[in-house]
Amino acid sequence: MENKNIIMDYLQISSEEYDEKLFQTYWSWCVKYGKTPIHIQQLFANATISNWWVIEYEKLLTQFTNVVQFLPKKKDILEHHFYGFAVQIYEIYPKALIDAIRNDNLKNEIQIIKNLPLYHAN
Repeated sequence: MENKNIIMDYLQISSEEYDEKLFQTYWSWCVKYGKTPIHIQQLFANATISNWWVIEYEKLLTQFTNVVQFLPKKKDILEHHFYGFAVQIYEIYPKALIDAIRNDNLKNEIQIIKNLPLYHAN
């Protein structure tokens, strides 16, 4: 949360604008790694993935807040550097967490198929 306040001050944005940037970045990350629209939604709604993502994103924002004091205090330069740190989240892929969702989905699909009634045409 401390990062949020520092970033809002330097970028001159409101809390709502910050939250919108966070939401859009997380959604875009889910779209990048989701294989289907349903998988994207499952990634987005999964608490374990969301918590992991926030922790990783906060690490990147901490790096930004550590260097921002040394940057020129011009909004365009600060935004450029902020996005330079933030976009690094797109290169971080929690394979084990995403595979766990994929495996759970496969089990659910198999269970649905097993429970389907069979009808034979005469």
